[in-house]
Amino acid sequence: MSVEIMAWNIADGFSDKDRYEGIVEVVTERMPDAIIFSEAWHQDQVAWLGEAARHFMSAGYNLRHTKYEDDEDRDDRHGLLAMVHRRAWGGHSSVVRISGRNALMMGMKDPATGARFNFYGAHLNDRSEASRLSQVAAMIRALNIVGGDNPVVVAGDLNASYRKGLVPGAFRLVGPLFKDVPVVNYAPGYKPDRLTFAADSLRRAGEMAIGSTMQAFRDEGFKDAHPGHRPTISLLNLDHILVRGPRVIDSEVLPKTPLSDHRAITATLEVEA
Repeated sequence: MSVEIMAWNIADGFSDKDRYEGIVEVVTERMPDAIIFSEAWHQDQVAWLGEAARHFMSAGYNLRHTKYEDDEDRDDRHGLLAMVHRRAWGGHSSVVRISGRNALMMGMKDPATGARFNFYGAHLNDRSEASRLSQVAAMIRALNIVGGDNPVVVAGDLNASYRKGLVPGAFRLVGPLFKDVPVVNYAPGYKPDRLTFAADSLRRAGEMAIGSTMQAFRDEGFKDAHPGHRPTISLLNLDHILVRGPRVIDSEVLPKTPLSDHRAITATLEVEA
């Protein structure tokens, strides 16, 4: 038997009624065994989070959610939601602090064999490669403490791409030209002018294309369930499902929809007993 994992940055989708309904429809049609939603809701707009939670629980999911609680006082407004269907529930979950942000850990098992593994959902910092590397190191320490060499899956919006390829290479060349541009704080209701937005985006993309964050996971034995590295937002491959131990049977980047600026990704895995 296999398990299906989904990762999706829904851009505060549970703060919007129309998008909330669309996201619920996508998930309940597919019914993955586990999913991590990044930017699941806006801190000041939580009405539809409760509706989503009730719907998913009635569909058989166990949920765990948390605010980002970002040390930079920037992303507290966002929240993470992870859920595992009861057929694959491993019996435990926890909030894991990873160098300035929260991640979620959910225990899972193969419904047929009972083989256990841990599922980590995370959304890494989008400001700098140094911040992401610190978060990766903290996550590795946490998963080694609770699981050692046991099978593990890390999924979510990691805000990092691989180094190889024409697109990452182009962003690495252009990004440093904007290194002195002030970092935009995308607070609720604030929209920078187009020039500021473009310059800030190019600076961030240049950092995301360095490749050291993804190499850090590789150095710890993780493999990407999506070897084609297809774009998940605009031209960049920033959302990932990484495995250490489970075998990847299949993977998919779902079509772009109006529900989010990110594409959802899935991976079907086999975990040996």
